[in-house]
Amino acid sequence: MINKRDRPIARAGIIVYTLVTIVWLWVTLSFREPVGDPWRYVLGLNKIADLSFLELLNYEDTPIGFALLNWLITRFSTNSIVFFSIIYLFCIGPLYFAFSEKFNKVESCILIMLYLLYPFYVNNLGNIFKQGIASGFMLWGLNNILDRNEPKWFKGLLILLVSTLFHSSFWLVNIALVIWYFIYRKRPVSWSVYTLIFFVISGITGIIEPIVAYLLPDELVKEIGFSNYFDEEFLNSDDYLRIGYTSGFRLDFTIFTIFPLLVYY
Repeated sequence: MINKRDRPIARAGIIVYTLVTIVWLWVTLSFREPVGDPWRYVLGLNKIADLSFLELLNYEDTPIGFALLNWLITRFSTNSIVFFSIIYLFCIGPLYFAFSEKFNKVESCILIMLYLLYPFYVNNLGNIFKQGIASGFMLWGLNNILDRNEPKWFKGLLILLVSTLFHSSFWLVNIALVIWYFIYRKRPVSWSVYTLIFFVISGITGIIEPIVAYLLPDELVKEIGFSNYFDEEFLNSDDYLRIGYTSGFRLDFTIFTIFPLLVYY
C-alpha cells in the first residue's frame, strides 16, 4: 500500500491500517493490570484525586501540567483503564499534529506507525507517561519552528513550553533550540555531528557530570530535576541501588543516540 500510495484505495488502506495499529496498542496498553511504573502512576492519580484545586497548584511531586491532567481525569473517574486511555490519547494526539505540520494525512499515518512500532516510543506510551506526552508536544513544537517555508515561531515556542509542563527535563530542548538558533542554524550539518560525537565520548568517559556540576548553578540543576543525580547520599541509598538506574555512560543510551546517525550516514 505504501508503494502504491498514489492510488486512492491504497491511501485509504494506509489510514485504516494506522487506525487498527492505534486501537491495537490502546487495547494492549490500557486494558492491563497496572504494575511497575503504571502502578505508581495510578497511586499518584489516587493521591491527586483528594486534592482541591488550590492544593493542586502547590503540589510538587509531579510537574504541574501532568498533575492538572491527572486532577481533571479524577473528576470523572480513577479507573486505571480510563486513566491509561486518556494518557494514550495525549501521547498520540500531539504526535499526529506534529507530523501533520509537514506532511499530508497518508504520510503522517506512515510516520505514526513507524513511531508506534519503535521500541523506545512504545516504552514511553506504556511506562513513562510524562515523557510520552512531552515528546509528542516537543516534536509538534519543533516542526512548527523548523518549517523552512513558513516557520511558526510563536505557536512552536508555545507548544515547546507546554512540553515542559509535563516533564521538566524538556527545558533542555528549549535551551538546545536557543543554541541552534544562534550557533548551528547557518552552519554545515558536520558541526552538529561533531558536537554529538563530542558529547557521546564525554558520556563514555564519564566527564559530563563533573562539568555540569561545575558549570550550572545549583538552583538550575534542582529546577530541571537533576539535583538527585549529584547527591552522593541519594546515589548510595538502598532505594536508588535497588532500581539499578545509573547516570553517566550507559551502553543502551549510547547505542540509542548514535544508531539513527549511523542509519542516516
